[in-house]
Parts: sequence; structure tokens; C-alpha cells
Amino acid sequence: MNGIMRIWLALMAAALLLSACTGPAPVSTGNTELKSNLPQQADPKSNPADVQAVVNGNTDFAVSLYQHLATQDGNLFFSPYSISSALAMTYARARGQTQAQMREALHFPFNPDRLSPAFNLLGINLNKLAQNPQDHGFPEFKVRILELGEYLTRELESHIFKEDNILYQIALQVLSPEEWEKVKKECDKIGYCCFTPEDQQKEGNEMVELDLRSIMPFERHDLIFQKWDSLKSGETLQITNDHDPKPLRYQFDAEYKNQFTWEYVQKGPKDWIVRIKRT
Repeated sequence: MNGIMRIWLALMAAALLLSACTGPAPVSTGNTELKSNLPQQADPKSNPADVQAVVNGNTDFAVSLYQHLATQDGNLFFSPYSISSALAMTYARARGQTQAQMREALHFPFNPDRLSPAFNLLGINLNKLAQNPQDHGFPEFKVRILELGEYLTRELESHIFKEDNILYQIALQVLSPEEWEKVKKECDKIGYCCFTPEDQQKEGNEMVELDLRSIMPFERHDLIFQKWDSLKSGETLQITNDHDPKPLRYQFDAEYKNQFTWEYVQKGPKDWIVRIKRT
């Protein structure tokens, strides 16, 4: 039995134990807050380093749990912190192999004696954050997020440039057409790049992609309408441009009124992506 399954079994067991101890669920009579009668330890013997270790472990647990649950169809919503907090109490009373398995599956960094104070301090800090958000440096947090986003954008641009201008160019020289088609299909299976295998195309719903950013402006419209004229009813032309193609929309309205739909997939700030479907 893997670690994730043990987590769910532990949750079910905890729920059964709680229902056995508390009896039937009470009928709601209004906005009543339910809490333990035991006071929370206001000054847990922990430190910021241990709290950060708990946060890191909870992040690893969240990713692990998501990878397991994401294999199922449908939307997915869960709270890793809530699950970890609840099972940390069960972990504190577990012994032997059960405790070791819970620690591994939940990515707990410490034994219960050290984990419980760290969880307690984390809860106190989160409560203070919720009660007094104005006291915390959210502007600095936003600046840092933007910095990281810009860094990732630069790294991805460099990576994609190398693929387009080095990797794929070499691949096209050394691979046969049959081998290249196989490569594209395998990439599509794992969600990498934008290849669409022929065996996954739906008849009457094909999409032709046209990236105009590297094409001289005076050549773009002729190329767009060459692609457009080749489309059948129900097929789509997706264009990627370095500015909002409003003039193109006006030309379509004038020449192909009631013969197309126009959908923005992305509106700037750097690139615009538009899907024009022939009706």
C-alpha cells in the first residue's frame, strides 16, 4: 500500500473515531463557532527554522498529493495544510511503523515532539496574518512575485529561442519526415510543444496556426488570406501577432461578413493571439 492510500485510510479512520466519540452531528442553529475547550499554547517552544521546514514539507506533500489525484477526471480542490494539520494530531499518537509511514507520506520533517510546536507556531502566525494583513509586507511580496515572473519569462524565451533556431533546425536536417512525425506525436502525448497529431485531429475542426511576428508587416495580410482561403467550413485560423490585429478584423467584417467568428485567446501585453473560425 503506497503512502497516499495510507493517508486516506487514516482520514477515514479519524472520521469514524470522531463520529463514534461525538455521536450524531448537531443540528445547526445559526452562526455558532465550534472549537476545542482546551486552550492553545500561546508560546510554543519552536523557532522560525522549524516552521519553515514544516512549510517546505507541506509543499512537497501538496505536490505529491496533487500528482496522485490529478490522474482522475474532473475539477480538483483540496487544502494540503488542513489535511496535514488534522493528521499531525493522529501522527502524534502513532507508534512504530505507522508513525514512520505517516511521516514519509505526509512529508513531516520531525518526530511528533518537535513537529507539534512547529505546527502550533505556524498556526499562530497564520492567524495573526489573517487578523492583521495590514501589518505585513504584501507590496514587497508582490514585487518579488513580479521579479520571479520576469525571470521565468526571460528563461523561457531563451529556451524557446534555442529550440526553434538550433534544436529543431538540426532535427529537421537529420530526421526523416516519418521520424519527425513520430517525434511530434510523442511530444504531444506528454503535453510538450504545440504539435497536434493527425490521429487526434477532428474532421471539420482543424486549426491552422500562423505566427506573424517574424514576418515583414507588408507580407502578413496576403499570407493570412492565403491560409484563410484554404480553410473549410468549421476550420480555424489561429494567428499570433505582435500587436492587436484590429485592422484585420475590419477587413474581415468588410469582405467576409457573417462568414467567420473572431475570438481573442490572448490580448497582449506583448503578443496577441486570435482564432478566426470559418462558419
